Amino acid sequence: MTVSIFDALALGVDSLKEAAGLTVAELRDRGLTLADATFIHPLAAVYWRTKPKGIAEARKAARAAGHSLRVLARIEVLAARCDDPNAARITLCGTAETKLDEVGASLAKPKTRVESARHTYGKDGWHRLVINTQDPWLMDMLSALPGDDLLDGFKQFVADGEQIQAPARAAHVVIRLDEHEEYLAEGKLIRATDGTVRPARLLVQEKLAEVGYVTLVTDWGEPVDCFKSTPIFNEKQTLMAFALHPQCIHPGCVTPALLCERDHFIPRNKGGDTNVANLVPLCRFHNGRKADGDSYTHDAEGNYWYVTPYGKRYLCTVD
Repeated sequence: MTVSIFDALALGVDSLKEAAGLTVAELRDRGLTLADATFIHPLAAVYWRTKPKGIAEARKAARAAGHSLRVLARIEVLAARCDDPNAARITLCGTAETKLDEVGASLAKPKTRVESARHTYGKDGWHRLVINTQDPWLMDMLSALPGDDLLDGFKQFVADGEQIQAPARAAHVVIRLDEHEEYLAEGKLIRATDGTVRPARLLVQEKLAEVGYVTLVTDWGEPVDCFKSTPIFNEKQTLMAFALHPQCIHPGCVTPALLCERDHFIPRNKGGDTNVANLVPLCRFHNGRKADGDSYTHDAEGNYWYVTPYGKRYLCTVD
């Protein structure tokens, strides 16, 4: 008798009952491959042999939801991340397959992250170094490495034995011009509230001093000019844009702007200008995805949106 592949893949929780209590070896004696036996064995044990608290309710929910064996395996992975896997299993078995990851994330216990460093060495001579930290020293070192390629920078640092100097940190402050302060294009002049006209740089010096980078923007959010009160050099357009977009604009991406690529929001081949209003930071991954068809747009209020190939819109926000 031939079983349809569709029927086989749709088998659910009740199909595990006859495998309960059998070892992997015994399952293989019944004709299962090693891969299938090791897949079925823990599921049968949980749902029919060991009978953890609430398992009858979980089975009932899984039947009602029509979960297949592969979905049950995913549920076990998600439940194991929770403080009470048995209670989580009941909830997840009653959850639609498309919502499992979302619900599982809400039930999972928060991860406690600690600083760590691990070096592994393989027999084939390959080394692996993993560092987990939120302190700024690692970013200081990476920023000070020579060149643009991280690996080449490490090699050059080790070979040359140079002392790495941590880059100076500077705040970047955005000053929104008062509605009575008029921006005059000629020579970047500002007409202040008291009626006087002065260079934009002087206005910055009066309002803020020694703070790092300062960007002037109009009341409707348009950047006017950018100044630096520290001797750190960078391109003015980049600084102005990164003041407004401190990280990759793709929703959920937290790559710092300084590690992103400078992207024309409207491509140059589609008439986009090379100016601050058309400059946004995109990390290398999302910039590459954009080139492959992903799209971004902005509305009349100046909000940026990511539009999926299926037309769903996500607001680009700073996390």
